[in-house]
Amino acid sequence: THKLNDFLTRYSIERGINVLDDEIVGINIPDGSNITSLKGEKQDYHYDFYVDCTGFKRLLIDKMGAKWQSYSKYLKMKEAIVFPTEYTDAIDPRGNEIPIWTLAKAMDAGWMFRIPVYNRKGNGYIFDSDFIDAEQAQREVEEYLGHGVDVAKHIKFDPGALDRPWIGNVCAIGLSASFVEPLEASSIGTSINQSFLLAQRLVNYNEATTNRYNKEVGAIMDNIRDFIALHYISPRRDTPFWQAVAQMPLPESLENNLAMWKDRMPTADDLTD
Repeated sequence: THKLNDFLTRYSIERGINVLDDEIVGINIPDGSNITSLKGEKQDYHYDFYVDCTGFKRLLIDKMGAKWQSYSKYLKMKEAIVFPTEYTDAIDPRGNEIPIWTLAKAMDAGWMFRIPVYNRKGNGYIFDSDFIDAEQAQREVEEYLGHGVDVAKHIKFDPGALDRPWIGNVCAIGLSASFVEPLEASSIGTSINQSFLLAQRLVNYNEATTNRYNKEVGAIMDNIRDFIALHYISPRRDTPFWQAVAQMPLPESLENNLAMWKDRMPTADDLTD
């Protein structure tokens, strides 16, 4: 991730984009509808348009009045621990030292991922803190792996998305706009979709443009929400977590699609707004 960031920074500079390193300490919205400037520790910044990529802080879009729409009614995961392991800790069944696939394994109160990268494996246990805490999650992981792990981060989150990711001259993209558990790694795809949609609509935009963008991104996130919820339709009932999951409601849109898919295969039209 850090190397990709460095590459994109060099790529941008080579193409004449100014890269500024500063800490934003103030936001000016005199008319309540558009940002006129940002106040940094080093200087002030005056631009026509701002993309909020400040992650969970949502530093700009929150000031514009955007509201977080939680998916917690349908998606129970709200905490995670992440930790690295070496390749020698988990050689894949075929004997390959560097597997070319990731693992998603169901656990007692959630699921664990394992992602091979160049010099290690990245891992995490995404869990429902209604049933276990971070220490219990770590013990379960260590029992599964057969050795201890050093937890690098303990993350808490509320799955969901903004009601309006584009307001005035500010558009939130990535973690600023939405976040669900990383099952199927949907965050990268949604960030790319949001970026393309913004690029296609940025020139001469007006209120109708922003309304259309927000509707399109909302439909994308509804599909992602339903896609993740689909993974938890399971006959498993061996732990309190899986028993609770079985009692959770499904989004109406997913219920309607499942009713159709009982008798035919899904089509692209089923997943468009």
